[in-house]
Amino acid sequence: MPTLVDELSHLRAADDHLRTAVYLISAQENLLARYRAARLDTRVPEQLLSTMQAILRSFIAHRLAICEAIELQRQILGSMTQPWPAPADHLVRKRTTGRSTQETSQ
Repeated sequence: MPTLVDELSHLRAADDHLRTAVYLISAQENLLARYRAARLDTRVPEQLLSTMQAILRSFIAHRLAICEAIELQRQILGSMTQPWPAPADHLVRKRTTGRSTQETSQ
């Protein structure tokens, strides 16, 4: 199972891929607009744009899966760092406030 560090690295890479995909789709849309303005055959640029948009949707789904894996890793790490059983709130307050037991209970 990949570690949290691995998943964060994957997330950065996925974000880079998404940025590139959005840029390339924008460029393809501009090219398609120029084809239309010049009254050229737009079938191939339209097919390519459609394929690029489908890939973008896959990238987004992959990024979501990475985010879910990160959340799972954080939950696992969070449960490992909690003392078992967790201390009662009143004990934690006494230690952090420096008050005596009588002062805390009043």
